[in-house]
Amino acid sequence: MTIDDPDISKRKLRALIIDDNEHMRALLHRLLHRMSIESSEYADGSAALEVVETVMPDFILSDLTMEFMDGISFVRAIRKSTNEKVQTIPVIMITGTRTAIGSKGPGMSVRTRFW
Repeated sequence: MTIDDPDISKRKLRALIIDDNEHMRALLHRLLHRMSIESSEYADGSAALEVVETVMPDFILSDLTMEFMDGISFVRAIRKSTNEKVQTIPVIMITGTRTAIGSKGPGMSVRTRFW
């Protein structure tokens, strides 16, 4: 699929959300839903890897650090897929860490990187 693909304007975009944090999955789902983007959520890379070919998302949002299969291992696996379309799905890595913000206590820092 390319930006010039005429089919993309005729349907909703689809995304996979991969994150071991249930709250982050729900947050990302709500954000995508508000942009009319359909999403499927998975708690780790191995679960998402099992369905990526059938779902064929337009892009993937993945946590970097997860149990079982982390984000980097997931990207390596789809880039080695025998399906050329799966190999080229854009992946955006998301990771969050707790940080202290001023004197008001802990906060959340979220970082992203496109793979």
